[in-house]
Amino acid sequence: ERIDEMELYRKTYGRLQKLAADVSRSLVTVTGVTSDKDWFDNTYENKGQTAGVIIANNGREYLVLASAEPVKAVEAINVTFCDNSQAQAQIKMTDTITGLAVLAIDNKEIADTTREQIATAKLGGSNYASLTGSPVIAMGSPGGISGSMIYGVATSSGNELNTVDSRYKLITTDIYGSRAGTGVLINLQGEIIGVIDQKYNAPDMENMISAVGISELRMTIERLSNGKSQAYMGIYGTDVTEEANEKLQVPFGAYVTGIELDSPAMQAGIQSGDVIVSLNGRTVGNYDEYIRALQDSTPGSTVNVTLMRKNQEEYKAMSFLAPLGELD
Repeated sequence: ERIDEMELYRKTYGRLQKLAADVSRSLVTVTGVTSDKDWFDNTYENKGQTAGVIIANNGREYLVLASAEPVKAVEAINVTFCDNSQAQAQIKMTDTITGLAVLAIDNKEIADTTREQIATAKLGGSNYASLTGSPVIAMGSPGGISGSMIYGVATSSGNELNTVDSRYKLITTDIYGSRAGTGVLINLQGEIIGVIDQKYNAPDMENMISAVGISELRMTIERLSNGKSQAYMGIYGTDVTEEANEKLQVPFGAYVTGIELDSPAMQAGIQSGDVIVSLNGRTVGNYDEYIRALQDSTPGSTVNVTLMRKNQEEYKAMSFLAPLGELD
């Protein structure tokens, strides 16, 4: 019986190791390099590192998703692939809300032998009920060391993050890692289900690996990959629940929970408690539909916002013109 247990152990972890090895082909180390001088006027290099993941190859360039912080205002960005070869990258677009960036590497910068070794990551889903309690693997630099990987279990997946003009969810795990950990969470199918981000952790959970769910990140990744700027309204919102609709007669739409100071929404006259039901003639039935309509809008354009506002005991329709800003 003991032999059977050991054999099962070896087979299980053998499969996990093979899975992790396959995924590692799509993982990279991103290094931002800046020259500086010491007290004696000697030149040296400052380097910031983060784990990244190859998300696409459009035939002209490879696209890498990574944290933007280590590559801000640097002189050069070096990407190290799984075979330890390197290539220079350029920032294609950054997102101020998530702190993520998409980097572009010219295909000509990558040797044919390296192209045979690397792979584009498979993006899975994070928006399903059975995720909590599922086995996950943190890869990249979850332990603060490049190339580290740690096995564990997802402990929750429905924690909504309070972000402007967007909606993201946090996946928490029982994985003990570095407070500065970066990388990705994958499932047992080798699919990425989250991008590790420790800044949302509670003070008593600082070393537990958490990740922003990939389902909600997909639109952002697509926008960054296409080099498209994000339109800015300045709204925090949520969905109107069935219960609120039935018992309180709150109309379905994007319920405004907050407004950023001096934002286009505030300047247009939109208030907390309003329910946005249309954006530029496009029906808005929930907060996700508001986000999609806004992301399809052009920064600098003026949009027509139709909303329902409670006046005494009933909601009445109102329309506002809002000149959209652009997220820096």
